[in-house]
This record gives sequence, structure tokens and C-alpha cells, in this order.
Amino acid sequence: MLAHGTASGTALGKSYDAPATKKAYQAGLFDTVRIQDGAIVHRVQQAAVLGQMRQLYGRVLGSLGASAMLWRL
Repeated sequence: MLAHGTASGTALGKSYDAPATKKAYQAGLFDTVRIQDGAIVHRVQQAAVLGQMRQLYGRVLGSLGASAMLWRL
């Protein structure tokens, strides 16, 4: 089973050790679930965290690139 959507929120607290910005953001996401005998046996979730961080912290993150933040994920 596959689901996709958009998560949205406001950065009111610390995230990945980055300070709160009080800015709103939206991030695309998907969730894949394998069900066997009525129970979830495998689940994968993925969100567009890099896009979310760019919305919250702007060009600073863009100039650092993804590798600078991936150690925190």
C-alpha cells in the first residue's frame, strides 16, 4: 500500500539541533506499508526534509548542501 501527501507545520522548537525559526513550511512525503495476515510487517516513510530545511533556514542551508546536514538525520 502506498500513500503520499503533504505535511505542513511551523518550526516552534528545535529540529535536528537547529534553532526554532517560527516559520511555516510544507514538505512532500510518502508512506509505503506491506501488510501480511492483517499486520504491518514492513513500513517505509520518507519526507522531503531538505526542502523543509531550506524553507526554514533559507540560502545558508542551500550553500552548505545536503551532505552538511545528513549526519543529523
